[in-house]
Formats: sequence, structure tokens, C-alpha cells
Amino acid sequence: MQYHISTGLIVKHFEQNCNCPLCEMEKIVETNICRELLADGCMDDDVRKQVNEMGFCLKHFEQLYEMPSKLGLSLQMTTRMNTIFKVVRQPKSLKDAKKQSKQLLKELESCIVCDFTAKEMIKYYKTITQLYSNEQEFKAMLKNSNAFCLKHYAKLLEYAQYAGFSQKEYLSTLYEIQNKRLKKSVQLLNDFSNRHDYRNLGKPLGEATTALPRIKSDFFGKK
Repeated sequence: MQYHISTGLIVKHFEQNCNCPLCEMEKIVETNICRELLADGCMDDDVRKQVNEMGFCLKHFEQLYEMPSKLGLSLQMTTRMNTIFKVVRQPKSLKDAKKQSKQLLKELESCIVCDFTAKEMIKYYKTITQLYSNEQEFKAMLKNSNAFCLKHYAKLLEYAQYAGFSQKEYLSTLYEIQNKRLKKSVQLLNDFSNRHDYRNLGKPLGEATTALPRIKSDFFGKK
């Protein structure tokens, strides 16, 4: 399955100045992949083979189940059960039981949607670095952004080499905006904790009420 990496999608979500533009973009990628899996993906032998091998995590199974094509999901899960039936067998010994347990737990860890999404997102990480290097307007947009969740900050660092001669400046910009975000989160956490000191009883929490939701966004992004 191929998806066109649109710079328009990147610019759109950076313009919105949300908590993590890459989280918003990743949700769109996930949704597109799920829709494809329940449409043409059902008839694609290569995709069915990958579903057979990888299956779905709970999050993406539930996302697929919420979509209209229950038949499509049924067909994909029928494919997946071919693999599971091969793993579930009568244990011949305690050693064999432990081996089967390890195999089953490994099967539960894999997910074709997670895998496809991760591969597609790499293209966005690379494109963002290239936009920063080549587009002054986008560079200013990134510098004025709210930074990212830690996962997507780490991913942008990982693919910073694609910024070319702007690598050093790009890395510095990423650090500055991310550090600013995390400092603000720590400040709000401290304010929240201090407001619960008996000496501050009755004082309004103000912006400190956002401390824990901000930390959730910092660590886990927007799911």
C-alpha cells in the first residue's frame, strides 16, 4: 500500500499549533491504512499474507471494528487465524509448553497497522527536515510551534540527517522548542503540587490545572 506524502498535510498541522502535529498526522495515516485494509487490502494477496503473519494489536483491532466493513475485518481475521491455529497445539512437555507460550506472546505483540504506520511516518520525519532546510516559512513555523510528544521528538532527532547542511541548526531548534515545552510542564507540575500545600489552601490553581494533562501529552502524545 502506497501513500502520497503531502507537504500540505504537514503545513496544515503545524499551522494549527497543536500539542503535537505529528500525533495528528499519525492518526490520519492510521485511519487511511485501516480503511485500505478493509477495502482493497482484502483482495490483495500480499497484504493478506502480511495480516496472516502479523495480525493486529488491540488498539487497531478496535479501530477496525468501529469501521463500517465488518465483512472486511472478518476476512482479515480469518486469514490471521491460520497462523494462530498453527501455534496453538497440544504441548508435548513443559519445555514445549514454554516454547508455545513464548510464540503466542510474540504473536500478540505484532500488528500490521503499527508496522505500516511506522514506515509511512518515516517519510514525514524526512520531509519535515527537508522543509526546514529549504523553506524559510516552514522554518519559522517550526520554531514557533508547541514542540512534540517525546516519541515524535525522538523520531525527528533520529532522522535529522535529512536536513542536509542545516542539520546543526535543525537540531538546535528542535532542542530549544522541546526544552521550553518540558520546562513549562515541570513548572506547572510544581505549581500544582504547591497549591496542595496546606499553606496555600483556597488559592486558585489557575493554569496549574493543566499540569497532568500536559504531562500525559508530553509522554504519550494524543491517542
